[in-house]
Amino acid sequence: MYTALKAKYDTKSNIDTMAKIIDYDRVRSSFTGCGDLTYWADALWNSYSDLVEMCDKYDPEFVSVMELLLVMKIQKSSSAWSKWAANYTMLKSAPADFTMRGFLDNMSEAEKVENLSTACKMIKRNKLKLTLAR
Repeated sequence: MYTALKAKYDTKSNIDTMAKIIDYDRVRSSFTGCGDLTYWADALWNSYSDLVEMCDKYDPEFVSVMELLLVMKIQKSSSAWSKWAANYTMLKSAPADFTMRGFLDNMSEAEKVENLSTACKMIKRNKLKLTLAR
């Protein structure tokens, strides 16, 4: 059973999943209305097909958690949460860690232990003080 679970939730798969989500999001948001619609539609279809194939391999809850981790990783307002999200995808391998409840519980625990939101508020205050001092 361990081998089957490891094969399904290994770190390489996490990175592959993240890459496919990033690619789909990049292609989806590249629509401008002014470019080559056929090129965009083909690229979107290929990227979407990769997502569908990935969803056949992984349960939708796993993919949802990976999408949330991606959002946390690329957001700019909290480097502490961005680092936490990157570490989460690299260090977690238990299936429970990639359920929504497991993810939210881990996030809540990280907040209690590491005070990541507090760190974010302190960084904002320090930036404001620096701005006002100039």
